[in-house]
Amino acid sequence: MTNLKRLFKDITSFEASLLSIGHRTFHYVSEYPNQYWPAWLNKQLFEKTSNYDINNNIKCLNNTRFRNWIVLSEPNIDDIVSVDPYGLTHIKHKHFSIQFVFKCDSVLFTPNEANEINQQFNPTSSSLRTTFSYENFDIVYDIIFKSSINNFHLALQKYKIINRSSKPISCSFLLLLSPYNFEGLTSVKKIDFIRHNTFMVNHSIGLICDEKPQNIVCSNYKDGDFESIYSNIEMILSSQCKNFLASSFVEYTFDLNEGEEKILYFKAPSNKSTYKPGIINKKNNFSNVNLECSYYESLDYNKQLKLKVAHLAKETANLLQIELPDKDLVRLFNQNILYLKNFIGENNIQSGFYFDYFKTNLNDSNIFLSLIKISYPIDFHKFFPSEQYLKEIEAKINEKIYTVEDICRWLYNYLVIFENLPANIDINSQLKKIIKLYKTIIPSKPYFINKRYPYILPPREAKKYGSANYFLTDMLWYLIVAKKIHTFLDSENLAKENEINWVLKKFPELINSFIVNSFRKDYEKDLLPVSSITNKSIKLFDTLESMSKLPEYENDYSKLYNSTLSYIETNLLHKGLLLSISNPTGYLVEQNFRLIKYYAEHSSEKAYSTLKNLVQLAGTAGTWPDCVHPVSLGGSYTEGHCSKSAALFIDSTLKILFNDSEESCLEFFPGFPKSWFLDYDNILNLKNATSRYGQFSVQMTKEDNKILFDFKHSFWSKPKYFLFNLPSEVKSVSFNNRSLARKGSKLKIPFNISKIQFNLNDQIKNK
Repeated sequence: MTNLKRLFKDITSFEASLLSIGHRTFHYVSEYPNQYWPAWLNKQLFEKTSNYDINNNIKCLNNTRFRNWIVLSEPNIDDIVSVDPYGLTHIKHKHFSIQFVFKCDSVLFTPNEANEINQQFNPTSSSLRTTFSYENFDIVYDIIFKSSINNFHLALQKYKIINRSSKPISCSFLLLLSPYNFEGLTSVKKIDFIRHNTFMVNHSIGLICDEKPQNIVCSNYKDGDFESIYSNIEMILSSQCKNFLASSFVEYTFDLNEGEEKILYFKAPSNKSTYKPGIINKKNNFSNVNLECSYYESLDYNKQLKLKVAHLAKETANLLQIELPDKDLVRLFNQNILYLKNFIGENNIQSGFYFDYFKTNLNDSNIFLSLIKISYPIDFHKFFPSEQYLKEIEAKINEKIYTVEDICRWLYNYLVIFENLPANIDINSQLKKIIKLYKTIIPSKPYFINKRYPYILPPREAKKYGSANYFLTDMLWYLIVAKKIHTFLDSENLAKENEINWVLKKFPELINSFIVNSFRKDYEKDLLPVSSITNKSIKLFDTLESMSKLPEYENDYSKLYNSTLSYIETNLLHKGLLLSISNPTGYLVEQNFRLIKYYAEHSSEKAYSTLKNLVQLAGTAGTWPDCVHPVSLGGSYTEGHCSKSAALFIDSTLKILFNDSEESCLEFFPGFPKSWFLDYDNILNLKNATSRYGQFSVQMTKEDNKILFDFKHSFWSKPKYFLFNLPSEVKSVSFNNRSLARKGSKLKIPFNISKIQFNLNDQIKNK
């Protein structure tokens, strides 16, 4: 990796790691192309489809089309297990992955050869099920994550093989420990099979088999591919590989009658402790390795599953509960509530599988905010960024790793978090930290766009954006955060900051000058600028969205604003979603969730249709990667299960239902589809929802031609009124024995009215 960073000076340690893995993978895959490689590699390398993707110029093979996996863990635990859509299971920080091969009537079957694969996450048990259907048999793979107070966390695995044929079959189930993961080859030097039916991988406990296998084989790279090893070698209990590509498998042979099934259980610990060979070989029942194995052996899958169901029922009883006409959306919502809380680490809010590379990647504020929205009891003071965290972010500001927009979006989220905290939580010290970091963004010497006026904020780095230039969104977001800070200083009766007042006075002038001076001969005259050199890019939406948070600009440049929106919807959307053609390539999940929120904040039904389009790109277990490739529809950039996407999905869905961004009102149904009002009896049920005013519950049902709205709350502060977005079919509203005719698309009702009746046109019949 060090040599790669010397060769490519601008790449990050994460990028260098992937290049190193890709180079090594390319070398060994070319020597053994018939090895049982992971499904993503087979799809990219061997299938003659549009997913073929290999760069022979640098001889590097990386996962660029199928970056999808599901992260399983528990709150306040840093260890995680990840499973890809084909059942490949990887324990974080381990150097191997687990997958099965099945033999039926002398024919070997791999997971990616199944006729159908379905993967579902059950939020009531936090369990993942992957079902593989073949012509004559099914294999059902269940996995749960189990935490322990002694840090012996582990994955409990269950494989069920079902004979669906009309005759008996002779079977072999093989479980493989392979030296690769979702990125490519890893490093496994030594594998041993010891007592307790346990595999030691690199001197650490790797896998425990509940049932003793009939065959165990540990092999090395020079032994050949899997099929030749399986055909020629039996009962090899240890292997050491100088190529760091040791592997192993266990085999269970059995016969199944028609309709009969066989169940096998395994345990994959996440503990990284290593044991010296001498300790392992001692006949001492109280050695550390024996104690650890004994603990794992005591755990029963079915008992642990029941305990997990009971614990989750208790833990989630006071969380946000949601019922909508769209049952698929509700299922996704409940799944992502579980995913989201499981990203809470021991001392950090983790960002996903690659948290170790991106410990300050600014995702935490989105996750923190959505955890508050679902009423999760997270410790604000514990998880607010530490002094060290803030120093690391400041260093990355100075190194220009983060843009001004990146930092300001992160700061803005924390200011919104402050709004959603109860009044009895003191935020003054945290607010001062936010202001201090905010001030570091402006350098001591101003930059210049041209000779006519100074540009206060720094340009973005050429290595990431093609050429060093200045972005309008940097200026807009710097002003947005200044306004938010100013509001807090007022509400908390704190002394005004001179720097904040200066921004509020100076930046409107600079923004106006930027817009006016950015138009050149090569610019589209009716579009807002993206940067000082372009106004045609996927980032045009970022400009539009940012400006919408400053209503004065949305009004002052209304013609330009509207033509920009029209251009985006006509030219930058593909299948109703924003599509990036480079860096990275695909549907940017975060940006599309922001598009949903933008539509909801403008009371557009396009919010729901866009959400449905994005839901189509989620995996069957309810997860999104960072970016979805337009051809393979698999992940194409960094995280395969993105915690930020889970947070933004929850936030976007709630934004369709209600909006509490305004200080004086609570708005309902900003992105509600008309059909929900008219075609369903049970329209909405929200319980334990959190807003800036406190918790509330709301139920909305339809009886004949009346829609009944019932609101309950435990607010610590109160808005002045409700604001309802209603379809034209609502002709009047009734409350407190009086009726009012509806006027306009929005209806304002005093907040002290908790029971409201919306009256539909007579011709609207209950379905």
